[in-house]
Amino acid sequence: MSSKNKKRALLPARPESLSVDRVLEDLASAPPRDPVFSILQTPHPGTQGSEVTYQQGRRYLEVNQRLLEVRGHLGLQREGLHSAGEQLERTVSEVRGRAL
Repeated sequence: MSSKNKKRALLPARPESLSVDRVLEDLASAPPRDPVFSILQTPHPGTQGSEVTYQQGRRYLEVNQRLLEVRGHLGLQREGLHSAGEQLERTVSEVRGRAL
């Protein structure tokens, strides 16, 4: 059976996107034990929600800065290893030339 003979399956129409008001209504009416929405409402013990967000953002920036530093350091190490590899190849070629 060729692909021209196959009938295409008709898909149902795509549902309309939810409005912002509908999403907010769903969030407000979610039961307290709802596993999806409850995580948004539960602050970490001993801290307020905005403090947690601030600390997470601060930690992200610190880790990101550290990664940038490490990336630069690794780049320098890579260049050093590349230079050492080239020097090693030249030395090996010289030794082989002398041995022959």
